[in-house]
Amino acid sequence: MMLLTKVKNKLNHLVNRSKKRAKIRRLFSVSADFMHHHPNAKTYLFILENPATLPALGFVFFRLAENRNNIKLVLSNQIMDAYQPHVHRWHSIGCLEMIEEKSVTKLLHNPQLIIVSEKKVNYRSIALLPFSLDNVNVPLIPYALHPHQVFTGKLFFLEYLRKSRRLHKIVFSGNYSESAYNKTFNAYPLIVNRFKALQYLKKSMNAISFPSSKSEYLQTEHFFQWIDWNYDNTERRIDEHDWLSILSSSSFSLCLPGVHMPMCHNIIESMAVGTIPITQYGYLFNPPLVHGVNCINFVDEQDLLQKIIEIETMTDSSIEEIKNNVIDYFINHLDPTNIIKEIESTYPSEIQYFKEY
Repeated sequence: MMLLTKVKNKLNHLVNRSKKRAKIRRLFSVSADFMHHHPNAKTYLFILENPATLPALGFVFFRLAENRNNIKLVLSNQIMDAYQPHVHRWHSIGCLEMIEEKSVTKLLHNPQLIIVSEKKVNYRSIALLPFSLDNVNVPLIPYALHPHQVFTGKLFFLEYLRKSRRLHKIVFSGNYSESAYNKTFNAYPLIVNRFKALQYLKKSMNAISFPSSKSEYLQTEHFFQWIDWNYDNTERRIDEHDWLSILSSSSFSLCLPGVHMPMCHNIIESMAVGTIPITQYGYLFNPPLVHGVNCINFVDEQDLLQKIIEIETMTDSSIEEIKNNVIDYFINHLDPTNIIKEIESTYPSEIQYFKEY
């Protein structure tokens, strides 16, 4: 009897999940307004199966919608389950039109479509490949700001934020739990993980301030601000609506690795507002970041401490020059506008993206 009850519950769960997906797909089947007002705009069809791809494309979707390019999307059930809130929000700001999988075959030979897929679906489609340093000649979708930042509306104010008064020299904010961040990246064994780097600085530096609130952070100037207050009593991070403003109030940002790989949203968000990244993995960018030109690079924990000491004596003019280089780099290489132009002008057979995990 107990087994029968479990089977019934499982079946009910699957049926309810299927109904929920169907409801969502019906919701997204209504075209966004800009689809009708810009009939001559290029149309993109993204066919995505792996949940790891969707976050990498958030900024691309936003720029496409902003430029009035149509975006049609085919998503696997796994993506729908993993990123339902994000899909809702992209649709609500006019970014996406959902396409039923059964309709895809009719669209594949439409000459007006630019088809991007994780699998080669026909001779005209562009294959999405996970990033590899070996694929030096394959165009790369730059790593993105976190999807939450795309939704805040702050992207329309990047130029304003780049002119913000810099209260502090260095800022760090983010989760750093030992269970999540104290690990070795197999493909990048020399990269110092976030937990180790922060533990080392905590033991070695006296000049770190730990503000307990946003108001305390903004009241006085400090050399190094480590923001360690909890958001929503769950995570050591800043409210998404405040994050870019907080970043833009500092000259430098300590950009330590993420959970699953070195590349992390915080370095892209820092550069977006003209805050100079202190990083160990600038070589993963295309083109690579250059120490003293558009980043401060360190090689290990001891070198990180030395670089921070050197920042304390840097002149305002030197900092301003690097800041301007950072802004130029973001505009030319990290804003997806340029990869969109490359796709539309050369129609490459493959493009790379940074896989989330």
